[in-house]
Parts: sequence; C-alpha cells; structure tokens
Amino acid sequence: MRSGFYWVWFIGSLVWLGAVTVMAVEGWPRLSLDLSAGDAGTLEALRWAQLRHVFVYGAIGLAPLVVGVAIGRLGGRPRA
Repeated sequence: MRSGFYWVWFIGSLVWLGAVTVMAVEGWPRLSLDLSAGDAGTLEALRWAQLRHVFVYGAIGLAPLVVGVAIGRLGGRPRA
C-alpha cells in the first residue's frame, strides 16, 4: 500500500517540477529595450536577477520532493 502512495507522490512531484519549469522559463528576467545593454551596472543587476530567479524557482520546484523525502525518512520504519 505504501509503495503505491510513493509512486503517486513521485509522479506528482515530477508534474509539479515540470509546471514550475514552464513558469520559470516564461518569467525569465530579460533586459528591457529601453535600457543600455553595455552598462556594467545594468548587466550586473540582470545577472543578480537571473541568479535569484534560478534559486527561487529551483526551491519552489524541488520543495515537494525534498519534503516528501524528509517525511519518508522521519516516518519510515525504525532500523534495528
């Protein structure tokens, strides 16, 4: 019975990860056309925005998987 639940959870986590990936790609930070592409400060701000974007969407995408593994470890059978 538990094995079936884990497969449903795993497939659900993959679907969640796929949906978050699509949202992350659609919302990727871009340089606006009215900003200078040669300005060092603008490029640095864009790099930081992209880095933050990767970490935020990575955490959101992997959250169900990490939480599920943690719950599985804590609620698993005690080892002898």
